[in-house]
Parts: sequence; C-alpha cells; structure tokens
Amino acid sequence: MIGVRLPVIADLRDSKFKILKKAVKKLEKDGIKEALARNGIKPVDEAVVMLKILTASLLFKLELSYFVEELKNRSKLRKLLNISEVPDIKDLYDFMAKFEEEPFRKAVEQIINSLFGKTGRGCLKIVIDTSGIDLDLNKQKNRKPNEELEDRDYKWGFDGNEFFIGFKLAFAMDYKTKRPLLFLIYPANTNDCQIYEDILENLRRKGFLKTGAVVMADKGFCSYYNYNTALKKYRVVPVIWLKENMSISKLLSMISTPLRCFLENNMKELSFFKKLVKILVSYLKRVDELKAERSEVEDVFKLGKCGLFMDKIHRFTRRAVAKFVYANVLLIAILIRLGFREKKALQKLAEW
Repeated sequence: MIGVRLPVIADLRDSKFKILKKAVKKLEKDGIKEALARNGIKPVDEAVVMLKILTASLLFKLELSYFVEELKNRSKLRKLLNISEVPDIKDLYDFMAKFEEEPFRKAVEQIINSLFGKTGRGCLKIVIDTSGIDLDLNKQKNRKPNEELEDRDYKWGFDGNEFFIGFKLAFAMDYKTKRPLLFLIYPANTNDCQIYEDILENLRRKGFLKTGAVVMADKGFCSYYNYNTALKKYRVVPVIWLKENMSISKLLSMISTPLRCFLENNMKELSFFKKLVKILVSYLKRVDELKAERSEVEDVFKLGKCGLFMDKIHRFTRRAVAKFVYANVLLIAILIRLGFREKKALQKLAEW
C-alpha cells in the first residue's frame, strides 16, 4: 500500500538519503544509458531522469504523483537527484506508457548486467522462487472464477497461505552475490512445477546456467519430471524440496540414466551424471541447512514486498504491472550492488 505522505526533506544525515544519493550515481553511469538506448528507450537523458524519479519514489514508498510534487517544491531534493527540471506527472506516465513490456524488461536486465559485470561461465549456485503479485482490487467485488476472467490479464492464485488476485513473479538469484539473474511474470494460477523447465531454459540462454551448477527451489517445483529434466537435459543439480509423500530412495528409483550414455558408450558422461545425482542426495540429506540457504531469496522478496512497493499494486493490466515490478527489481539490484546483500542488511531494509 502507499506509505504515509510525509514531506521528503533531503537530509544526508538520514541513511535513506545516503542510499538514494549512491543509487542516483549508479543510474547516471554510461552503461545504464547504453542499455536504455539499445532497447529503444529514448531520449536517453530523459529516460534516466524518469528512472531516478521512479526508483526514488519506490525507495520512499510514496505515490509517484506525490513524489513529483515534492520534487517540484524542494530544491535540495532536486539537487540530490541531480535533476534541474522536474517533468509533469502526466509526462512521466506518458513516457512509461509508450514502452512495451519486453523491451523494458530487457533494458532492466542489461542495466543489472552493467551494474554487476559479467558472470564468466555461469553461476555455481542459483536460488529460484516465485511470489504472488497481489493487485489492489476489492476481492469481494471480483469473486468471479478464472474461467470468467478471460477478458482480464489478472487471475486468481494461491501463494500457500491465502488466495490473491493478480500475477506470479518467478525470480532467480545468484546465491553468492545475490545478483538478480532472471525475473519473469506468469498468470497467477500457474503451477510452479510447470514453469521450472522454462526458468532453466531462460537461465541457460542468458549464460547463467553453468554445467554442474546447483539450482535450489522449494517443494512447489517438485516433480519427477523436473528432477530428470534438470539432470539429463541441463546437466545441473536440481535441489528441490521433497514433498511429504516422497523419499530420497523413491526419488532415486524414478531417476533414469540418460540413454545417450549407453548408445554412445560414453563412460565420461555416465560418471558425470552419477556425480550430479550424488551431489543431489548429499544436499537433500541436509534439509535444515537447505532451508537456511534458500531463505536468502525470501529476504529479497520480503524487501520487494514490504520494504519497497510491491504489495497491493494499484495497476491492473499486465503491461503496467510488469513495468512497475521490473522497476522494483532494478531498485533491489541497485541496493544489493550497494552492499545490502547479507541477511541482516536485507531484513533491515525490508522493515525500514
């Protein structure tokens, strides 16, 4: 929800304004401008101003129109954002509205790449998860089932605790650096286990999925098909929580050796496959440690939902929701790049 409308009085003794100043400097780098221009988001200088205003409003959890008014009334705030002329709120909305979802997502991806640099040959450990994107709709007035929402972008979904109406965000993060690697939006009623392969394929296509990497996920992604696909097609270790009715021995009985190992008499490939399975078993035997490790991505989600502005989004088309969420992901990436990557630091930001 929109935060309390407090005056935004720039004071560098306040740690939040210190963070904002550093975030602004990140957005002014040449690599950011190149990413925007490469995806047709022009004029570039104007786009950078818009991004500064948008991310600043998210950081302070303030409605965009109110933050623009504060910018117009406070010279110190304009100086902090390095903005000489504040655009009208209509111009800002019009500017954001003219871009399609996919070019904006790619621009954010490339900005993140510019912030973090190259990953080399991929990541050793990746954590993936999904989160419901709950829209600010009156649920009592929108009680129609999904079959009757064909003319709407949003759908009903269930996040494990309660039903919500909106979309689903799939998020992949490098475990070591906390770098956002992938962020995709699906219908809210999409089952997690149905999108696991799609997530892996996108990670591989972007060069993040290193052979032999560990890919951690909760039991929502659990299926025998996903274990086999990850091991045989993508050659990674699918550390997915086992469901209550599954055991390690039952899982092993359902994992089949790749046929190519026998057809090509490839002992090296067979040895590698067995190594992946052995690593998987060793992880699954350490359930408590796994939960602690995977909680890192939950802290990032908590930052987006509680610390920023992704809870109860007041937008109702996929295009508008997507660009808003991608802007949040960009801000999260900037904050992580500024050093907020440890669990306590993330929790502090989320509870600010």
